[in-house]
Amino acid sequence: MALGNLKDVRESVKTFRESGSIKVSFERKGGGKITYSHRQHTKSETNLMKTGRPEHYLPSQSTVSRDVRLVFVNCRRRIAMMLKMYKGRLSFATDAWTAPNHKPFVAVSAHLEHEGKPLSFILDIIEVASVSNTHEVGVT
Repeated sequence: MALGNLKDVRESVKTFRESGSIKVSFERKGGGKITYSHRQHTKSETNLMKTGRPEHYLPSQSTVSRDVRLVFVNCRRRIAMMLKMYKGRLSFATDAWTAPNHKPFVAVSAHLEHEGKPLSFILDIIEVASVSNTHEVGVT
């Protein structure tokens, strides 16, 4: 709707096909924030998505899982290299919260400035051991 006419829509789709980036497809005029969500589809939803398009390939869960892990490893390697090579100051922060299932977590993050813009990286999220499972030694 924000593109305004069919010619601009066709150009947007052409740009998406060339770049392969979903952000290009959803980009709005005026620089609004791009948001989208995803979730696992059921077998019946997957079959419904292919209705009328049997030639479409939908990767298996194991393929998607493998690819996500590969992207994670590569991103982690790049972030580690970036933090090691960074010449400025790094700021580290922690945040703690309790999930709705009553499990406590702590996140560790790093913050820096890169090319004049702030960057934040989540370095780790740790589930905190339950107090009921720990025992103090030597206290009477």
